[in-house]
Amino acid sequence: MERILVVDDESTIRYLISEYLRNSGYHIFEASNAEEALRIIQDIDLELVISDIRMPGKDGLWLFKKIRELNEDLSVIMLTALDDTKLAVECLKMGAYDYLVKPFNPEELQISVKGALEKRRLILENREYQKYLEQKVRERTAELENAYQLTLMSLVNALDVKEESTGNHSWRVAFYAEVVAEKMGIAQDEVADIWRGSLLHDLGKIGIPDSILLKKGPLSEEEWLIIKKHPVIGYTLIKDIKPLNNAAQIVLSHHERFDGRGYPNCLKENQIPLGARIFSVVDAFDSITSNRPYRQPRSYRFAIEEIMKHREKQFDPEVVDVFLSIDEKVWTRIRDSIEVKIENKSDVLALIRKKPFRV
Repeated sequence: MERILVVDDESTIRYLISEYLRNSGYHIFEASNAEEALRIIQDIDLELVISDIRMPGKDGLWLFKKIRELNEDLSVIMLTALDDTKLAVECLKMGAYDYLVKPFNPEELQISVKGALEKRRLILENREYQKYLEQKVRERTAELENAYQLTLMSLVNALDVKEESTGNHSWRVAFYAEVVAEKMGIAQDEVADIWRGSLLHDLGKIGIPDSILLKKGPLSEEEWLIIKKHPVIGYTLIKDIKPLNNAAQIVLSHHERFDGRGYPNCLKENQIPLGARIFSVVDAFDSITSNRPYRQPRSYRFAIEEIMKHREKQFDPEVVDVFLSIDEKVWTRIRDSIEVKIENKSDVLALIRKKPFRV
């Protein structure tokens, strides 16, 4: 049963309207002035207010403005004398459903009340439907995000299968790069892009023949030219995937050098995306301190000396300085945590979803 408040300082009119609407099946409340009406509106969940405009003290226009502040979904019909129609029109512009000029017949009142309640019902139903749609969008987005994460994992694992000698290199440099980026104060959405780009940096090697990629001896000049295509191959594979647009730039530029002697585009200094400049430093660090088929891992001190030797040549000096400001224990903790996760195959998705390693 819809709850309707009738507001009018004239008791006879208030009584007639109330009785007619009660007989039509509505639950009716009454108020003789605007302030009394406002108290009822604050205490009771109503569907409709029918209010006179001209009343002693606070008038119907004041009440209508208060109603809009309290509950914009509450329908309002204004009652007015013939000479107050301008005020009634003003109320319509502010959102009232209708106005009735006194005297009015019961059928006119009934039509207006039914119309106001129906409009309110449709508005609320539409709002609920919008909430439903928004929830479905959130659910679908979560499903797509999970599928995207699994795809990301599959791409990295495909490379791991091809190039077993690098161990969990891609995982390590992704988290190393994240730590440096956060230390530099980079915004979190950019940090996430750097993480993704670092994780996928060697994706293009999937397109390199095994005879070259897994060759034990030194590569010929022609073979090196083929190897050098992997940044472009990787970039081509992911550049059109919207969540990876920015990461793709890191994949393309991860072999550029600060002095302009890198590849594939011979970019230099700030021409190189910041994420690629960060990656360059942590990639060198991981390569030096990791086991390789042709040598044992080198010490942390040796890696630092090598990075310092190539500061302003291969590496961005600002990135190097930030990297050196981070304690060695941070890198050790990341390495050990990743090895446990990958070796035990337990919750690899937690790594992809960027389990944080704080400085």
